[in-house]
Amino acid sequence: MEAYAIPNVNISVHSAKVGVPVLWWRSVGNTHTAFVKETMLDELAKAADKDPLEYRRALLAGAPRELATLNLAADKAGWGKPLPAGARAGSPCTNRSALFVHRSLKCR
Repeated sequence: MEAYAIPNVNISVHSAKVGVPVLWWRSVGNTHTAFVKETMLDELAKAADKDPLEYRRALLAGAPRELATLNLAADKAGWGKPLPAGARAGSPCTNRSALFVHRSLKCR
């Protein structure tokens, strides 16, 4: 799973024949995969009773470029500061064509 240091990972793919190219060329497959992967990491962080950002930081300890990107985005987003009632924050990141992308989200 890209730069995340997760042991014993088994990833498979199923490419459905839908008549429209949906793989790397237009990145359609990458967006769905990133969503599922990052959602699963949030679930794992919750099960481990860890902050999702801290959980990702631990998994990226051996990937300095990706960790720096995560830290910069978290700093710019004000991660850890109190949120208004009913608001939630997220910290998904993904790797696409040697580009590491981190998004910080705040939603109500």
